[in-house]
Amino acid sequence: MLPYPHIPGQMQVMQTYLPTGCVIAFAGNPYLTAPTATPPPSPTVNPAQQASYTTIVESQGWMVCDGRQLVQGMYGALFAVLGTQYNIPGDDNTTVFRVPDYRGYFLRMVDMDSGNDPDAATRVLPDGTKGPNIGSVEQDALQYHLHPYTQPDPPASITLGTSGAATAVPNNQTQADTLEPIADSTKTPPPPAQYPSTPPPDYSTIKTSFETRPKNVYVYYLIKFV
Repeated sequence: MLPYPHIPGQMQVMQTYLPTGCVIAFAGNPYLTAPTATPPPSPTVNPAQQASYTTIVESQGWMVCDGRQLVQGMYGALFAVLGTQYNIPGDDNTTVFRVPDYRGYFLRMVDMDSGNDPDAATRVLPDGTKGPNIGSVEQDALQYHLHPYTQPDPPASITLGTSGAATAVPNNQTQADTLEPIADSTKTPPPPAQYPSTPPPDYSTIKTSFETRPKNVYVYYLIKFV
């Protein structure tokens, strides 16, 4: 028995090129120049503009997603894909358009009414309007949450002043809904990460910053313009 169901008809072969408007991550320097690079042939790019393609990535039909403004008539293929959805207030929508500005952002797929993005309706588009459209931005936030608290049994004895100690929270205290342990005085915290930003020896130090974020690595996002 075959592990996968048979696909009727002739299987289509994927094209070897990427479509205009495709975005990729780039791990190098997109501003390195290549004086001998030949610009990609494209009837949608003004020939007088071809000489300006001096970087390696631009000579291969890619540019950085930095929100730059372009002339519609000079980048017809890319304009046909993007339209003016990334334009900002003050742009002339009849003559110019912009590429996406992904500087400092993570990418997230459009919700498409799946419900996976519960705040989709509050996303903000480059022109300032709100909606779950492609190109919209969602600011960082911290999810609603609760911190469980279990009263010690017997109650802790705390002595006020410069001396004295509180009784540790007893073992086997559990959350009512998940029955997971809340505190166990017999267990020690796990070892710190291999490359901690600020090693907290007693786990009393909380790492804080100006945003809520996962661990991440910098890359450039490039968009194909031909």
